Amino acid sequence: MGFKIQTLPATFYGCLTDFKFYRELIRRPLGEAFIYLLLLLLLPVLFLSGIQIYETNRLMTRITRSLQGNLPPLRIDKGAVIMDGKEYFHFETENEFTVVDWRQVLSLLTSRPDRTVGQAIQRREAGEELTPEEAAAVEEFENRRAAGEMGLAWIEERFPDLGAVITTGAVDQALEEDPPQLSEVEELLRESSHFFNFVFRVDLTTDEPQLPPGMMGFALGSHSYTINNPIWPQKISFPETTSEVINDATLDAWRKSFLWQLIPFLLGILLLVFYLVSLLVILGGAAAAGLTASLLKQALAFRRLFALALYALTPAVIFILLYLGLLLARINIPYPFWIFLAVYGFYLVNAVRRFSSPD
Repeated sequence: MGFKIQTLPATFYGCLTDFKFYRELIRRPLGEAFIYLLLLLLLPVLFLSGIQIYETNRLMTRITRSLQGNLPPLRIDKGAVIMDGKEYFHFETENEFTVVDWRQVLSLLTSRPDRTVGQAIQRREAGEELTPEEAAAVEEFENRRAAGEMGLAWIEERFPDLGAVITTGAVDQALEEDPPQLSEVEELLRESSHFFNFVFRVDLTTDEPQLPPGMMGFALGSHSYTINNPIWPQKISFPETTSEVINDATLDAWRKSFLWQLIPFLLGILLLVFYLVSLLVILGGAAAAGLTASLLKQALAFRRLFALALYALTPAVIFILLYLGLLLARINIPYPFWIFLAVYGFYLVNAVRRFSSPD
């Protein structure tokens, strides 16, 4: 029997309000249950995707608007980027950030080794001898980590209020008035504070122009441009057939093109993750339902236990939507994971009990 979309409202309502309804649900084909789960999970996936797309578009729009009237003469000639009179251009706009955010970025930039350095550190701790290149890389990381710790101490002294809102200009002024003893520490403090700014960089000496990881902005190389954003950094090369002037409208078109490419990518990733996690939760719920049924002296086949655990997930998903909506309204619910499990467990156990009841 094929899945009937018109049964969705009744199924949805019954899962929330009528434990007896679960008796009917577990008699439906299991294939319908998987389709129902997919459609159910589309609710939080679409909600989260909409929020991410909205925020990304809002941030990128601020970048393009800040660049209006500030672009140098740029054009593309047969796929090659040309800028009159120079090969490098850098434009940056200031954003506000809190001291605690700044500290977190500085810690992120200095306290986590990359994969190669991490493996070298593990080998050294195990008593193995490192190659000169590995030893130099480990020493460089440890020096950077030590500089990061000194930078955190400098921030604590100069900006003791963690919730204070500051800008890069305030940081630069503080560094001019009271610079750290080591130039490496000062460089890290500047780098981490500029992390929150929007950047437009043109470097025609390379086709791989770099922006600091996570920094929002555009980087234009000799034959391509890169959009840096928190979700999905992307590099786009210009075909040899491309010849046009780069202006405000061009940047706006790049932004819109990127967002249209991001939507299916984000939807697919979120839906896959939600679906796999939900299946794991349902398998655990099926085991709990089987235990509950055995305590009630009721033998249920695994297929029915799985169906009960799947449909009982509906109220828990509704809680997720409620939780996300409240977060948007800046209302935080404590212990959301435990509440999710409590809602799921309540509906699952009562569904099993009602199924096992003779009435």
